[in-house]
Amino acid sequence: MLTPVAQSVEIAGLLPNAHLQVLPRGGHGMLLEYPDDTLGAITAFLGGGAS
Repeated sequence: MLTPVAQSVEIAGLLPNAHLQVLPRGGHGMLLEYPDDTLGAITAFLGGGAS
């Protein structure tokens, strides 16, 4: 884990209009390892909805 969730929350809180979604598992290879979860989050973000 490069960035603990607590730090990600802090970073997102400092950015205007930020959206942070923490997936139950992940990492730098999450698109390949968990494509359904990752693409669902990306699609929801791009569509303006939350998953």
